[in-house]
Amino acid sequence: MSLTSQDIAKQTFAKVPKGCDPGEVRGYLGQVAAVLDGLHARIAELETKVTEQDGQIEQLKAQESEIREVLVVAKRIGKDMERGARREADVIVGEARLEAERVLMDAAEERTKIERETLELRARRATLMGELRAVVESFGTMVADLEQVGTAR
Repeated sequence: MSLTSQDIAKQTFAKVPKGCDPGEVRGYLGQVAAVLDGLHARIAELETKVTEQDGQIEQLKAQESEIREVLVVAKRIGKDMERGARREADVIVGEARLEAERVLMDAAEERTKIERETLELRARRATLMGELRAVVESFGTMVADLEQVGTAR
């Protein structure tokens, strides 16, 4: 049974000899009716709010779903980027190793060349020293011969 403020205001009671003052009863029923009207208005207001909030909840759920999807995509992109960066780093490290090997090979070749040239120079020095000794001995012999010729005269 639904009770409205009009139902309360129209309510009548049987009159009894020792009953309540009808004016007080009417006044009190008017107050009850006003409170009931206020409660009905508050209920309507709250039902409107609930409806609005239900709509907001639905929107938030939709946004939450979209955010979850974005997060999944962002994670996937992050992992893809990380894999790409690792591959790129591996390539860079590989190229650096190859370059290091090339530099080491070039240095080894240069060292071999320098060692070979050093050996050649030492051999040339030995040859020149031998030739110089021969020249010095030859001059020594010539000087000795000249001295003998000069003392013989």
